[in-house]
Amino acid sequence: MRGPTLRGVEFVDDPTVTAAGYPGEPVWDGLGLIDYNVAVHYGSRGAQGKAIERTVAYWKSQNVPYLPLRDGEVLVVDGR
Repeated sequence: MRGPTLRGVEFVDDPTVTAAGYPGEPVWDGLGLIDYNVAVHYGSRGAQGKAIERTVAYWKSQNVPYLPLRDGEVLVVDGR
């Protein structure tokens, strides 16, 4: 993730499932290329949409800035 943290994505993807050769504990630091996390598939229906809602609720509770993107939307960062 290009934002500040990976915390919250465990509601979408299971952090205990790793490929062979990787250490057991995930690294929760994001790359920090942008100052916010991106909530992809925001507003989607079904299990994926519910998982993103949980992620966004977690980010809100932790004061993590985020940008919600609905299906079909993109984020373009040009320069800084």
